[in-house]
Amino acid sequence: MKAIKNYMEYLVEMNLDHIAEGLGCCLCEKCRADITALALNHLPSKYVVSDEGEVFTKMSALQQQAEIDVTSAIMQAALVVSKNPRHTE
Repeated sequence: MKAIKNYMEYLVEMNLDHIAEGLGCCLCEKCRADITALALNHLPSKYVVSDEGEVFTKMSALQQQAEIDVTSAIMQAALVVSKNPRHTE
């Protein structure tokens, strides 16, 4: 069976650290998970079949707008999570 991946999840994972660090957000395991989930809930799913590098080929046309949308979603999610962290530190 072929692996099905949500390309938006990949983009969030690739950009989360850089964006959240720039905002001074906590990146503990709970905060990372909360930011990721909240961001993904505000993004459209873009499922692709990931064999032979097709993931990147199929999404190249949408990549620029997707990255803008992902950046915005991560920033908004990071601000919400920073104001309402679930950790006890």
